[in-house]
Amino acid sequence: MSQPNKDLKKPLRHTYHKKNPNFTPIKVVESQCPISEEGKEEKDDRWYIRLPNDFWIADILSEYEYKVSKGRPNITSTSPIQNSIMMEVSPQFVRDVLRCKALKFKAESVNERNETIFNLLRFVLRDKAYQELMYVPLVPTQSDEFAAFGTQTYYLATRPDLKILPKVGPITIIIEDELPADLREVFNLPEFQRALKVFKFGINSIFDLLRHEQIKLPIPNIENWDPNNNDDDNILINKEWMIEYWNRLSNSEDEFKRLAKDASFKRNLPVPIIKFGQNITYELKSLNDINLPILKTEKYPNQRHSSLLNDLDKLGILFTDFKIDSHQVFIKEFNPANIIRAVEQLRLTYQTSMEKLFQYIYDDERDRIREYIVHKWKRLTDKRNEYEDRVESDSELWNILREFPIWPTFDPEVGYVPAVRGMLVPEKLEYYEPTRSNYRCYINYKDESERRILKDLGVYTIADYVYLGDIFDKANSGGIGPSDLAYNKLLKSFLKLPTNKIDVRWSNRKMIPNQSYTRLLRADECLNQSVLLIRSLYAGSDLFIADDLTNGIYLSGLEKLGFEGRIDVERLIRISENIETMAERPNPPHDILDRAEQLILHFYYNIDNFAFSFNQWDRFKRIKIVPSRKLYFPYTGTAKIPNIKLCAFSELRMPMHIDLCWTQAGIFHDRAMPPRTVLTLYEELEKVPAFETLNHLLEIKKRIEKEELEDWREPIRKKQLRKLIRGVYARLHEELVLSKEIGTLAYNEFLRNLNKGLSNCPKAFFNGKDPFDLNQWKAAENLVFNVKEDLTNDLVSVHSKLIQFKNLFLHCGAKLFKLPSLLRSVPTPVVQIQDRDPVFENLCKLLDPPSKDPRTRDQRESEEELLDTIFHIRGQEVKTSRFVLAFSCPHFYKAVTSKFKESNMKEIIHIRLQEGAADDVHPDSFRVFLKWLYKKPLEEAMNEIPYNPSTHGGGEVSFYLNHYIDLLNLANLYFLDELKELVADTIVSKHLQTPQNIIEIRAWAKLFSVEKLINYCESYISNNDKLIYEQRKYESLQIEDKNEREEALVTLQSIFE
Repeated sequence: MSQPNKDLKKPLRHTYHKKNPNFTPIKVVESQCPISEEGKEEKDDRWYIRLPNDFWIADILSEYEYKVSKGRPNITSTSPIQNSIMMEVSPQFVRDVLRCKALKFKAESVNERNETIFNLLRFVLRDKAYQELMYVPLVPTQSDEFAAFGTQTYYLATRPDLKILPKVGPITIIIEDELPADLREVFNLPEFQRALKVFKFGINSIFDLLRHEQIKLPIPNIENWDPNNNDDDNILINKEWMIEYWNRLSNSEDEFKRLAKDASFKRNLPVPIIKFGQNITYELKSLNDINLPILKTEKYPNQRHSSLLNDLDKLGILFTDFKIDSHQVFIKEFNPANIIRAVEQLRLTYQTSMEKLFQYIYDDERDRIREYIVHKWKRLTDKRNEYEDRVESDSELWNILREFPIWPTFDPEVGYVPAVRGMLVPEKLEYYEPTRSNYRCYINYKDESERRILKDLGVYTIADYVYLGDIFDKANSGGIGPSDLAYNKLLKSFLKLPTNKIDVRWSNRKMIPNQSYTRLLRADECLNQSVLLIRSLYAGSDLFIADDLTNGIYLSGLEKLGFEGRIDVERLIRISENIETMAERPNPPHDILDRAEQLILHFYYNIDNFAFSFNQWDRFKRIKIVPSRKLYFPYTGTAKIPNIKLCAFSELRMPMHIDLCWTQAGIFHDRAMPPRTVLTLYEELEKVPAFETLNHLLEIKKRIEKEELEDWREPIRKKQLRKLIRGVYARLHEELVLSKEIGTLAYNEFLRNLNKGLSNCPKAFFNGKDPFDLNQWKAAENLVFNVKEDLTNDLVSVHSKLIQFKNLFLHCGAKLFKLPSLLRSVPTPVVQIQDRDPVFENLCKLLDPPSKDPRTRDQRESEEELLDTIFHIRGQEVKTSRFVLAFSCPHFYKAVTSKFKESNMKEIIHIRLQEGAADDVHPDSFRVFLKWLYKKPLEEAMNEIPYNPSTHGGGEVSFYLNHYIDLLNLANLYFLDELKELVADTIVSKHLQTPQNIIEIRAWAKLFSVEKLINYCESYISNNDKLIYEQRKYESLQIEDKNEREEALVTLQSIFE
């Protein structure tokens, strides 16, 4: 299109008001006008005007040579005839005067003249004799020409109506808006208009009047019409006139639409048609000569719109840029709906099919039409009522659009097809050349928006299984090569579908290209080379999938078909089983250990990606794919798995547990050691099963019995052996506690398994220091807790290192020596050394041997001179002060004071304790007694007695127990109940009571009347009567003298009756 002329922007000059010499209006001469009888009266002075407001008429009548009196004249004559001659000026008289005559009054303008006409009309219309206005020249037109009622038709119109009638309009048109209100009302009366041929200006009026203008009706066709033509010598149809003309005609919408069906009406409607080309021109045509649709557009559209206009123009659609048909009866707005209808109108006009209508439209032109419709689709669907005359026309519009051959197909031979003939490839799938000829019309839509439109238009989408079935069957039979690019593009689009859209029916088709594109494979045959483990395990195989299919977006689809692109749990298990099978062959691959190691490391590094079910883990941990460690001295001879081999997880243990299991399991190879992340998820890999450690212990004992552990006899190995045995007990004890926490079922299950494991080898409890001494291996029922010495050969005390496993041993049958609760008494307050009286402290030191006294001999001897009381006990002298002694014990107070009466106070008192008498005690016991009296704590005083095993063969317990018994004796003799209670508590708290001496302690307690100690011994014996009986019976049987042995048994029997 050419660019617009800048001169067109200048305002147009109106020329319609100029007179045309060729126009001859209707003229009436005075001689043709009929004259009333009144008008033929002589022109004398017998006329008068009565009302002062009408006096002005006299001036006008004078122009016509009538002498009129202003007001009724005075009559001097008395003659009746004279009075009858004077007549009042009437409307009829004025009408007759003016009829068929040109107006003779002077006016400087048409408006001034019309003002006079208005006044005359008011006067002559007073009698409402409308018919009598015929030929009276009082028509208020815009022309100075003769204008009398009845000489021609006049029209009531508006001033703008003059624009389309520049010549005859001023003569024939009465400007209604310029009439005074009272006259406007009269002019609009039907009887007035019928009598005088005055009508409303309308469509027919325009056509009638145009015959007298320069414009010839009907409107002629004009090629290369210039809308800016203002030349008086040419036909004056320019842009401004055109717009005004159409506005006048379409002023009434209903009338305009009614007349639009009239061919004669359309002959008088000119339309400027744009002719697109290198330069934009116009062609003026009558609507009667136009049988093609017309759309309104811009004269200078943008490039894209301009191309579309050319395409539609090529189809036959006409365009105008004139805004003349405001009711869109003939000229429609440029929008998608009207374009669609316009094309259908063309088809009907030419009586052809859509495809033939478009046969000369090139592909790019069809694309532009399609793109426009697609671009406007939302507006077309959401706001279609803006374009519709009625809602029910929607389906018709859609049916038309379905016939547009604007949709390209994939087949170049088919080209473009209408929506009704097209088909759609399943959504999100690429196109592949169909195998059936009737499936060739697949539409090659541009994007998803076009696809949605096609679906709205009812285009059929072929079913997935039909579309893919033909293609995949052809591929499976070898009809499609693995390197076919179009096929691979389709395959990728298929694999990207959501998994619920991928039918497993295709899993048995060979349709996946391998890495070298030399063959098609089933999905479950393919290997994923992007996984290092798979690539290493299957190096050189032609089963690897094509590289571009290993992208993550295709994996879900491939996996749905059976491809194992990711190593999930099941794939991991199957690969592991394959490696196990290869390893068990007579000639396994030389790198089988490396493959297994890679698999295990992959499992470790991707542990978070493997969510094993219970059954899956149970299967996996039993597959032999984990390399074991080679074991060395001292384990080699007795190890279950001494060398490197592939084992199951369930057969291997962590290196730190080797001492607990080497006879029952292997050890993880250093390169296959489970990291912490794996051990956290699968704790069983880090722990040794409890009963495996028990079997390990039983195996070690068995080897000891067979003398197959000679390498372990070295002290350091023997110590290690003791440690591992205790480790077994610790592991069993841990499992016992755990099962108890879990619940009764787990707890009972543990005990059943424990008893079952010990059933074949009950002596599984090592209770000593030398594991190679089989006598130190005991059954649980031979072990007794809470005793320091063996009761019998078959009832032995538990080693101190095993006390921590008491609950385990008791559950296995060990005995428990039940100790009564400790005696509860008020403890003796401990007096700190710095708080003690120096006198008592020195007296205590004098009781000790000189070797323990830090003072010099002279100092000691000088202080001993102050001691005035001497006890003689078993040949030893024990010195003290009578005063201290007296004030420390009531008994001694009486004894000392009685001595004072019998002797001098300076005399030394000697007290002898006869051996074998009731007060016979050991000298050391007496010294402890005195120290206690001197406020020294009893336990501290007792600890100052040195124990010498060489001089006292009864043992330390017996040694100190004898001293405490002496103290009970002294407390009883000297009535010291406090000391008695204290000694009883000390015996119990220091566990000086044993199964071997409990009966004797009870006897001493009864002898010395220590009620608290008696009760404790009774409880001790009753709680453990069977064990004590067995121990005493065992001792009695050891007596060599028969009589003494029988006597001891009888005595024992009497005690426990």
